[in-house]
Amino acid sequence: MEKRELENTVEKDILEENFLTTEEVANILRFNARYITILINRGELKAVKVGKCWRIPASALREYIIANFSSKKKAQIK
Repeated sequence: MEKRELENTVEKDILEENFLTTEEVANILRFNARYITILINRGELKAVKVGKCWRIPASALREYIIANFSSKKKAQIK
């Protein structure tokens, strides 16, 4: 794939990505919005800063859920 084709593909992926606010992610996970910011600062949840606000790609939220709420983790809790 040529460089320009790759750039077009990346641009298309970014434009089609859904971004969520920290409040929206907090509601989904039933966490405090401040804790979402802590996860972002720790590098545990990928996000993009837009001005003073964080935006979390839906794909990053999916990755976080898969990594942290898998059946292995549930087995360790019991």
